[in-house]
Amino acid sequence: MKDDNLIRKVDKLAMLVGNTPIRPLRITDDRVIHIKEEGKNPAGSIKDRPAMNMLFHAIHSGAITSDTVIAESTSGNTGIGVAWVCSELGLEYHNYSPSTLSEQKQSILRGYGATLHFSEGGTDEATKMLQKEIDENPNRYFWTSQFTNDNNWRAHTHYTSKKREKTRPVASKTAPP
Repeated sequence: MKDDNLIRKVDKLAMLVGNTPIRPLRITDDRVIHIKEEGKNPAGSIKDRPAMNMLFHAIHSGAITSDTVIAESTSGNTGIGVAWVCSELGLEYHNYSPSTLSEQKQSILRGYGATLHFSEGGTDEATKMLQKEIDENPNRYFWTSQFTNDNNWRAHTHYTSKKREKTRPVASKTAPP
């Protein structure tokens, strides 16, 4: 069943993600590339956009309601993006990662209210730990599953690249001053 209140919240929150500037970067005297400053997303990462897209579509489909616990197996920035979105939406988030997760990332995740679970070994072991938890509690969790969720990569092909095309200046060999 769809959660209309959560849908309204995610629709509003989605407006904050991805409105990042594109700026020229001179690489030689006569060549310029244009970079998209995804670090200016709300949680400071290029992964804010796919985290939002995965959760946005799951909420709109009814797979996530306000009672759903969100989980991801990650030692990277996707977890931070998911934690930020969950924090803003009032959703519980559990992050599964190797025990080697940096103190900086642990601090950021905790700052967004994430519950951290650590495995010995690498990300594969953290993923197995999460899978076991989901198997034992199948109706409790929504696993964003960044590596198999099509809304992860679609965030960039459908949004980032289209925005870049709309704002890209006409190509020239002469760099702006």
